[in-house]
Amino acid sequence: MQLRQGPKRPAKQTVRVVGGLAGLFVVGLLVNEWFLANDEPVISTPNPALPRPNAYNFYVSASKAMVDNDRIFSITMRTPYAGSRTLEQERIQQQSEAALQHNAAALRLLHQGFAYDCVAPSTPPFTFSPQFPHFAGFRSLTRLLFMQSRVRAAQGDWSGASDSALDGIRVGEDSMQGGAFIAHLVGGACVAIGQRPMWTTVEHLNAAQSRAAARRLQAMMERHFSYAETMHQEKWAGQARLKEALHSVGTRSAFGDGNGFALDHAPLAQRVKTAGFLLYGKKRIVRDYTEYMDRVSDVSRQPYGLHLPPPPLPSDPINRTFLPIFTEARLKDVSTETQNGLLLVTLALHTFHLEHGHYPNALAELAPSVLKKLPDDPFAARGTFKYKLQCESYVLYSVGPDGEDDDGTPINDAKYVGVEGAKQRYSLKAGTRGDIVAGLNFP
Repeated sequence: MQLRQGPKRPAKQTVRVVGGLAGLFVVGLLVNEWFLANDEPVISTPNPALPRPNAYNFYVSASKAMVDNDRIFSITMRTPYAGSRTLEQERIQQQSEAALQHNAAALRLLHQGFAYDCVAPSTPPFTFSPQFPHFAGFRSLTRLLFMQSRVRAAQGDWSGASDSALDGIRVGEDSMQGGAFIAHLVGGACVAIGQRPMWTTVEHLNAAQSRAAARRLQAMMERHFSYAETMHQEKWAGQARLKEALHSVGTRSAFGDGNGFALDHAPLAQRVKTAGFLLYGKKRIVRDYTEYMDRVSDVSRQPYGLHLPPPPLPSDPINRTFLPIFTEARLKDVSTETQNGLLLVTLALHTFHLEHGHYPNALAELAPSVLKKLPDDPFAARGTFKYKLQCESYVLYSVGPDGEDDDGTPINDAKYVGVEGAKQRYSLKAGTRGDIVAGLNFP
């Protein structure tokens, strides 16, 4: 007996069915990706209490009260070191004194702020725009203090010159407190401006003045807002900025119709590449960003001298565009800390020499007689700076970014020659080898 078979389905119909199912599957994937790309991430940012009064507000008012910022910048670029008294330098001195008189109100506001703690406000949505002008103003304030330090030094007021230089360092350290990445960058630049005149002031201080300066600088270093803390704060700021930027981003805006990451005038290939974020989804982009920043913060808590590798970058094109800057910038932060530490120990050595008639045999003799404790070398895996007596003087140094003790051989890039190249020759750059010698090598 032969079984009866049903009618055969034509091959074309089978192809259509399979093609339809495949099409539905693709549509389903696209719909799923659309929801992933447009599903808004949920972010909860902290809102810490600020001190009242807040020194930050006084610094903002002081920067707004400043006049002739461009002229101050021009003068400070030409301000001579104390002891140089050419006709041109006498003219610069007179211009500096006049600028200080015109900015007396700004300096009064600044010093009023020194009576209070300073914390940078975290104004949602954490964009650069609300605070960046203020940070630019802080740099102008430190240039004004730089000018004041040089004027006082030229007048023989070395204690006042020291106070002005330390005021500049304080503005820089304070402006980092509670701030995100931009605050740390500007704060570090302000600290460097204050450090410069301080190096030429130390040898002119008496024992009491030198001890007081060391005590003040050490107190500022103890309050230093670390790079790891900054990265933690930047994580919240970045999350809010990402959410704000991604809120209006979809297929249309990615291809040049809308805002967010619009590329209206970009080549098609670049638009397609940018639109690739749709394959990741907004929540995933923010999640990957958060995990990356947490890892950067964890690495930053470890000594630089361990040379731990940075965490791997997320795979999406948005995070890969701007995240590398955070690991690269740590070198600048460690360099700033190193200069503060070398300056502190130099003050302590100067104090010890004035009080005992000779330099100590080892840095350990400085604590607790002059310093509460010796600072760590930020570039070393562990321990303080290196020190050795040399005839009637000494050599004090950090092992530098390579972590190798070169017995005080300084970073020295021989391709820079002459007076104009002196600053570049001994400055710290990524990949440089050698030690950072106190008073010679600068950021």
